[in-house]
Amino acid sequence: MEDHRNSSMDFFSSLTSHQANDADFFDANLLRIVQKELNMDKILITGYDKDALFTRWVDLDEGRVASIQDHKYYSFSHQDPCSSFINLDCAREQVSAHKPSLRLYRSSDIIPKDQYDSSNYAQWLKKDMDSFYSVALPFGSNGCYHLVFYKNQEQGDFNEREMDYLMAIYQTLFQSYAAFKKCEEFKHISDIQNQIINLGQKAYLIADTNMKVLAYNDVAIRMLCTILGYNDCGPDRLEFMLGCIPFLIDVDKTSDEIQVRNVKGYIFSVYKYVKPHEVGLPEVYYYITIQDPANDRQLQNRPLSKMYDLLSPREIEIVQKLNAGKSYKDIAEELFLSYHTVKNHVRNIFEKCDVHSQMQLIAFLDGKDL
Repeated sequence: MEDHRNSSMDFFSSLTSHQANDADFFDANLLRIVQKELNMDKILITGYDKDALFTRWVDLDEGRVASIQDHKYYSFSHQDPCSSFINLDCAREQVSAHKPSLRLYRSSDIIPKDQYDSSNYAQWLKKDMDSFYSVALPFGSNGCYHLVFYKNQEQGDFNEREMDYLMAIYQTLFQSYAAFKKCEEFKHISDIQNQIINLGQKAYLIADTNMKVLAYNDVAIRMLCTILGYNDCGPDRLEFMLGCIPFLIDVDKTSDEIQVRNVKGYIFSVYKYVKPHEVGLPEVYYYITIQDPANDRQLQNRPLSKMYDLLSPREIEIVQKLNAGKSYKDIAEELFLSYHTVKNHVRNIFEKCDVHSQMQLIAFLDGKDL
């Protein structure tokens, strides 16, 4: 491995290009970049969902496997001691895209040395992978991606010099992965901002799955100052106010419905934004809109406070999308509902608001009579 290294500059340059141009960080192209740097043919990527179940396999020969249940590793994955140990360790350490484990997992360190040669793991590697030893580098939440390197029995186990070099590779890869995830985050925030614009909302906050605020606008900050009793907002106070958000609105993270909270007369509407993920670990964000019924002319013209009493959170969400000009089909796709489910919701909304058409519903929201 040491005798065929390419320059670190070429490796970094290739990673930077991969990070900027590829839609998926953990793909066969990443393997080719690493293989070129290390001159190792036995490299692959395995993926695991939030329950640590095997969901993905990418290698230099096959690329991405279409049906994971038919894969040669699928049945063995349930008894693989190495992947189980790694996923459990990463979950315990709360490894994420922003917090690497900075630990290499050598199979001969996980399985006792006096049991290694006869272990199911070593025998499986020998039979199905033409290998005998492995080192895994985990990435992402719960170690959902493992970049794994293999050597056969004749080559011997990974020595300390090779482990040191793999650690250097790991650190570089994780920096690139973190930058890739940051770019993804910017794209998600941009998509969410477009949804907020479509809702016609003036004040908003965008938070990650841990309710850490990632983006906001000045209107929302002014409202928060009023709610918390501040006349101005310096950097320290701003950080404190944003940190108060989880306590102000108490979001139920298990719910997929829009959640409405009334805080000192201000209406907080909390929307869940979920971006599906191919290994079963979706990207979850929340966007929070704030409305002041006392001063917002739009709210004065629309009996939204009455609507909050009449309708369920899901129905409110559908009404807001209808009012933004969305079709039933658009609403179904955005909310991950069937077309018929949306129609049933709209029928119930009509009944509760005592209207008979979408035109009458919009008029009801505008406070007009038809």
